[in-house]
Amino acid sequence: MTTTPAERTRLRAAILEQLYPVALSMKLSPAQVTDLATRCLDSGKVFLTADDALVGWELPDLVESLQRDPANAHVFKTEESESKKSGGDDFQKKYGMSKTEFDKLPARRRLELANAATAAESKR
Repeated sequence: MTTTPAERTRLRAAILEQLYPVALSMKLSPAQVTDLATRCLDSGKVFLTADDALVGWELPDLVESLQRDPANAHVFKTEESESKKSGGDDFQKKYGMSKTEFDKLPARRRLELANAATAAESKR
């Protein structure tokens, strides 16, 4: 079945609308939500009726199916899960602050801190 660009846009909007609560519970970034919506759209497992109702797989079930696929693992990685995996204190050890605090610094200050940390590592 071929869809027009307008139909794909309507389907994408319907997917995003139902994906939003799932994405919030998983703490996904906007880019991850967009990627996930595209994967749901391209899966061919959800469709729109004439009155713009979403039919086919339930979105939480489809997301779970995508999540089980190892090829999609990167889509579901969050900053929180990455920090838990790496011990969570890499930035704390390296820069004396959290990643969030580091990201709020001006670019020049971040560069100075990164250069100082690199110099300190190379002395070891």
